[in-house]
Amino acid sequence: MKSGFLDKLIDRLDRLDPKSLQTQFLHLVQERGLMETIFQSLQEGVLVIDARGRLTYANRAAHEMFGLDFERHAMIGIPVRDLWPQDDEEQMEWVLGQGLAGGWSGDVKNRHADGSLFDASATVFAIGGTDGFPVRVVGIIRDASCRRSWVTSRRMMTAPFSFCCAAEASGTM
Repeated sequence: MKSGFLDKLIDRLDRLDPKSLQTQFLHLVQERGLMETIFQSLQEGVLVIDARGRLTYANRAAHEMFGLDFERHAMIGIPVRDLWPQDDEEQMEWVLGQGLAGGWSGDVKNRHADGSLFDASATVFAIGGTDGFPVRVVGIIRDASCRRSWVTSRRMMTAPFSFCCAAEASGTM
């Protein structure tokens, strides 16, 4: 049984002449290329997870964040549980469930390919099919350990300046 969207698409394709069909196809390819360029340019990891819990898409940043080879598309097809600490599958299931129920953002622990853990901020949400039911979950992952490192180094760099300002204000400088 075809969905209403596919029925409409097939009906319209029958009415297009070959040149118009080629133009529409090229437009779709260009749009996909644009979206792919955008996703690959992000510093955040973008993950798409299917109904079986396997990754169907991961951008370059996600591969780098988890220590996997982008050129070989090493993340495609692996279970999302491989990216979580082994003793924390319950949290993974809860986060994915919240994503399916309307979306979720918060802090999580993730696992590098070498087994080491890193802190991340995640936003998780569902993508619905033509019938409105969720068919995929999207995760946007930010490596929080890099951010914490940056904040710490920034605080260390501004600490002498803060001390001088405070000393000057109190008249001790």
